Amino acid sequence: MINQTIGIGLLILSWIFIIFGGYSMVKLKNMYSRMLSSSLVDSTAMLFLLGGLVFVRGLQQTSFKVGVLLLFLLIANPVTTHLIARSANRCSLPLDGGCDQ
Repeated sequence: MINQTIGIGLLILSWIFIIFGGYSMVKLKNMYSRMLSSSLVDSTAMLFLLGGLVFVRGLQQTSFKVGVLLLFLLIANPVTTHLIARSANRCSLPLDGGCDQ
C-alpha cells in the first residue's frame, strides 16, 4: 500500500517537472538555454517517472530492466545534449536570439 502511494507521488512529481519544462521551453529565448532546460527536465522527469513505475509494480524482474534503462538514459541524455550544443557552438549559432526571428 505504501509503495503504491510513493509510486503515484513520484509519477505526479514527474508530470509537474514535464509541465514546467514545457513552459520553460516557451519562455526561454535562445537555443542554449532551451537545451539546458530540456536536458535537466528530461533527466529529472525520467528519473521520477521510471522510479514511480518501479514502486507501483513492486520489485520484479521488470524493475531490474527499468533500472538498467534508467541508468542508460541518465548517461545518454547529458552526452547527447552536450554533442548537440557543441555542434551548434562550432557552427557559430549566436547566443543572443538563436533561432528566434
